[in-house]
Amino acid sequence: MPAGAPPRALPEATSAMDILVLPGDGIGPEITAAARRVLDAVNAAGGLGLRFEEAAIGLAALERHGTTLPDPVLRRIAAVDGIVLVPVSTYYYPPPAPAYYAPGYYYGAPYYGPRY
Repeated sequence: MPAGAPPRALPEATSAMDILVLPGDGIGPEITAAARRVLDAVNAAGGLGLRFEEAAIGLAALERHGTTLPDPVLRRIAAVDGIVLVPVSTYYYPPPAPAYYAPGYYYGAPYYGPRY
């Protein structure tokens, strides 16, 4: 786009999209807040029809559910149109045990159940 040219309008979305936001921990919530500001602005400007929901992963999930990636979150991941996945900080996690894997561990391949 040439300097000084007006920005192009975004095309209108044909249907809404459900986006699952996984804010993680450590620096994750700060990154999530910045990403959401950008996504909200683009969504408003382009009428993209993005719908956001948030779920806890990482240390917050571990403290509440006993695992860093609870089964309900895994089911939502499979059901939504997109995911905003930000960093987790495993430095503060308790000593390793099967339920304490970092959430990204589950994304390497299709998830078919616990990987202990």
